[in-house]
Amino acid sequence: MRIQLGSDTPPLEVEERELIGVFQPPKVQAAADQGAMVRQALASPIGSERLADLARGKKRIVILCDDNTRSTRVDLLLPEVLKELALGGAKEEQITILLALGTHRAMTQSEIDERLGREVARRLRVVNHDWKNRSALADLGRTEHDTPIEVNRLALEADLLIGLGHVVPHRVAGYSAGGKIVQPGISGEATTGCTHWLSAQYSLFDMLGRCENPVRAEIDAVAERVGLAFIVNTIQDAQGHLLGVFAGHPVRAHRAAARLAETVSTATAPALADIVVAHAWPADLDMWQAVKALFTAAQAVKRGGVIVLVAACREGVAYQHPEVLRFGYRPVAEVRALQAAGQIADLSAAAHLAHGGEVVAEWARCVLVSEGIGEADARRLGFSWAASVQDGFAVARRLADRSSPTVVILKNASEMMIRIGGA
Repeated sequence: MRIQLGSDTPPLEVEERELIGVFQPPKVQAAADQGAMVRQALASPIGSERLADLARGKKRIVILCDDNTRSTRVDLLLPEVLKELALGGAKEEQITILLALGTHRAMTQSEIDERLGREVARRLRVVNHDWKNRSALADLGRTEHDTPIEVNRLALEADLLIGLGHVVPHRVAGYSAGGKIVQPGISGEATTGCTHWLSAQYSLFDMLGRCENPVRAEIDAVAERVGLAFIVNTIQDAQGHLLGVFAGHPVRAHRAAARLAETVSTATAPALADIVVAHAWPADLDMWQAVKALFTAAQAVKRGGVIVLVAACREGVAYQHPEVLRFGYRPVAEVRALQAAGQIADLSAAAHLAHGGEVVAEWARCVLVSEGIGEADARRLGFSWAASVQDGFAVARRLADRSSPTVVILKNASEMMIRIGGA
């Protein structure tokens, strides 16, 4: 049986008798008028005044947008948000777009043009957040639970702070978007390291797709302290079509979005598999993003089974966090010991190593198929390696060491969850 994982990979041949199923986010009919969905959400915000009313009399407005590691349809949202602000009397020269990169690299001008729309990108002031530039950050003390708050000064100088985002299951925060556009979006190293390291103290099975959790509580506390006033969050299909738009209060609107996200992001498999093949697209720019697909795959594979991660990773492992390749994915206890001994100072990297290690070093044997990461680096991370999907599947069959292993295929694995049977 031939299965096409994505447009960037050749088809995979699988024995039909071994295949449990091919799973991806459930198909939902998208609205014909995508712009109308955004306008309707802005006209009827959840738990908030209308954005046009919030904008009246404001002099400095900052809109936080995520970067090209996310599939948020900023090009659809931003024009409607600008129209809404104009209704409140805001002029474009009063508006700054702050690209909420978290710890990712700066976006190029061509990437900005594509993400925001060239016309909008060239009309407005657009700034890349730089998490390492301490002169661009302000210290707001600590949260009630002792998370340090360092954020971009531009956000604090705003008298209206707005966040745009896309809600999918997330290993660190339960679900993406909402206050995440502030933390880690425009935060400094200390804040992001603290929340991410906190998430490493919990299993992925306790965090992924669970909106109310200790990390999300800290994220929301930071966003509130910084003054995030209004969000516009989307639910989308794999092609980027809007399935839902939620605008308004940063917590209430986000939780409403997460409820829909759970519905449209969760597929149900009848049983755990011996082998799971997971295509990381669209979160496959580098391994820092692609591990998201591993977390979904772990929900679908038997403990001790095999995961084949198919991820382009055209920008390699994690340019901003060299510790990932230096140490490789390890058991969580080992990462904790390295961090405690001062060998890993970057807490975000430590958390990433622990997250990946929970799967690669403790849950399953993992094979990497990637054009951007070669065999030597794959092995340093803890993977076996193969040059093609079919070769990776052959390696998995040998590792599974069963005459007829059961197989699950996951498409769009970085933006979904798997439930087994009625679980």
